[in-house]
Amino acid sequence: QGRYAEAEPLMRQALAIFEKSVGPDSAIVSIALSHLAIILTDQGREDEALPLMQRALAIRERVYGPDHPDVAISLNNLANRHTLDGKYEEAEKLYRRSLAIVEKALGKEHPRAWEIANNLGYLAFLQEQYNQADELWTSVLAWREKSLSADDPETGRTWYNIGKLRAAQDRLAEA
Repeated sequence: QGRYAEAEPLMRQALAIFEKSVGPDSAIVSIALSHLAIILTDQGREDEALPLMQRALAIRERVYGPDHPDVAISLNNLANRHTLDGKYEEAEKLYRRSLAIVEKALGKEHPRAWEIANNLGYLAFLQEQYNQADELWTSVLAWREKSLSADDPETGRTWYNIGKLRAAQDRLAEA
């Protein structure tokens, strides 16, 4: 509902309580930082959100180690931010690290792996690396149709992405 003016002070209060009660480097602090970063990003305050995302990642790496699935979440979030900022090389490194962690810890068929692959496809699309985007999105589509359904909204989103790709490639008959 976009009630950011109400959500932000509540999240800041929760963050302060967590930092005081369990310490500034606890897992719950990393979660609160991530949620506050989302609230700030949704308000167009990306410059304030980025250091919170970076801090959340650093905490998760210290708490869980570098190869934990929760670290992969923070990596993916940070990669999304870098993608939107046009920092494609950094975003790709983060996405690939995130994907490697998820595939090792949760398996190649885990939904989170396919979400990261979808994000990598979008990054390739933005860079006009259409063959790479096509390969990634086609794989994501096959997995979603098999694991979800042809009518699932996520499957529809992947069809949409492939349609955008075909249009960008001037392959409208296939879009």
